[in-house]
Amino acid sequence: GGGAVALNQILSSANAFVDSSAVTASGDVTIAAAGSSAITANILAASAAASFGGSNGVGASIGIAVALNRIGWNGDTRSPNEIQAYALNSSITAGGALTQTATADQTIKAVVLAGVRQFRRRRRIGRRRARP
Repeated sequence: GGGAVALNQILSSANAFVDSSAVTASGDVTIAAAGSSAITANILAASAAASFGGSNGVGASIGIAVALNRIGWNGDTRSPNEIQAYALNSSITAGGALTQTATADQTIKAVVLAGVRQFRRRRRIGRRRARP
């Protein structure tokens, strides 16, 4: 038999913040956080089996492919990817615009294939007739 297993996991955070502060600006104030996570998995498992025998031959084979792709989960507990932009216990004085943005982009692309091929050869057992 043949098999393939792939475990891909991403746990991350991106935080932009002002905490317990006083901010004064003559122009714009921007607090921005961005996070991008991507998993591309291509898994292939192949198996071949051969059987030889007389009138009855037996052969078996198994092929298995497994992909576990996780973003924000470690298998036991959820651990979300954290993307935050915030102000906490702070004052912000801006002469222009105050902008807070948090952008997250997660992508999983997976191709999982498993295949089996069996080859069989039969041979006749017994007496052969002689040709005249």
